[in-house]
Amino acid sequence: MELQGAESGSQVAAQDLLDSVLLITEDLDLRGALDRLVRSACSLTTSRYGVLGLLDDAGKITDFVIHGVDSHTMAEIGSLPSSDGLL
Repeated sequence: MELQGAESGSQVAAQDLLDSVLLITEDLDLRGALDRLVRSACSLTTSRYGVLGLLDDAGKITDFVIHGVDSHTMAEIGSLPSSDGLL
């Protein structure tokens, strides 16, 4: 019975991943698609927070897509890394 439960969990995760891919490709707005990508990644990994760093052609961080961090916490974090460092 445990094996069947594992298969069901894998099937659910696979369906969630497929649903996430479909949601991302439905939107022509890049920022909206990236936001959905981060949210879906958090959901699939049961993570409370998710951050995607956006890089320019030189590999420098230009922006972040952040999920799960409220404005109060963002204020406590302060400035985000611009090219080196950890978030």
